[in-house]
Order: sequence, then C-alpha cells, then structure tokens
Amino acid sequence: MNTRITKVLEKDKNSKLREQMAEYHFVKEMIISAARQGKRLEVSRCDQDLFGYDVILKVEDSVRYVQLKSAKKGGKTSRWDLLKAFVKNPDSRIVIIMVEYTENNDVAFSYKGILDYDQKRESILTTPSTRETTEQPAHLYCRAKIQLFSEIPSADALFTYLFPEMVS
Repeated sequence: MNTRITKVLEKDKNSKLREQMAEYHFVKEMIISAARQGKRLEVSRCDQDLFGYDVILKVEDSVRYVQLKSAKKGGKTSRWDLLKAFVKNPDSRIVIIMVEYTENNDVAFSYKGILDYDQKRESILTTPSTRETTEQPAHLYCRAKIQLFSEIPSADALFTYLFPEMVS
C-alpha cells in the first residue's frame, strides 16, 4: 500500500511519531471507555523510560502502570524486552497497539493484551532478554513473546482488561 500516510509514517526516522500517535489514540479511547462506565480516568505520562511504563492510569483507587508497545499489523515484531521490576509490579500491564495503514489513507488501531497476566507473569520473568546497554544490563530485563498476547476486540474490552474491578 502506497498512500501518503504510509510514506510519512513508515520512514524509520518517524518511528517516534508512530509511537506517539498510537499512545495518544490509546489514551483517548481509555478516557472515553471510562466515561462510558461513569468513571473519570486520570492519565499521567512518563517521558523517561526509566521505570518500564509509559502511562499511569488511575480510576478511583485503582492504578495501572501500562507499558505500551506498538507493532505494524502483519509485521515481523514478535517479542518485546521489559524491565523485570515493571513486570513484577502487580499493577503493571502490557498493551500492544497494532497499527494498520488502510487503503483510504488512514490509520487503524487494534489492541492485544495478556488476558491471564498474573498466571503468565513468571513465564515472562524467566524468558531472558538479549538487550544490553551500558546504562542497563541484560539481567534487568525479560522478554514477552507475541504468543502470550490475545486480541482485545474493542476499546471498552481493553478498559475492562485494565480495570476489571471498575466495570459494572
């Protein structure tokens, strides 16, 4: 597909733009889904990648630390490195935002999550990462593979995945 939007967003130098667009779309959809439940969603963004999460979501007394990962739908991405300290946090969640470029020069988003995250947490923690930087050695990381993730059919279902205790 060769639309204007793919020409801009597929350039390697624009990967940060794709990630930001996916994050903003996610936040917008979560705010709307919370409102549908009669709830107010508070959102805090983490601009530094020091703690393993991208956004903190809060509804009443429930807090979720969310690591957002994006992937092109039908692309080759099959695993993500995560900070072990983040995965160990019982309030952490991982959301994969699938990005698809449509023929009508638009972008569509869909979501994946680990539906039984508490049960699969140990599997993630014991899968070693090969990530190695001077600031953060590989032993601080683990790896989540795409096979652990399930399609989440809608933004409202994603809100339920993140905050099951808030859904009436």
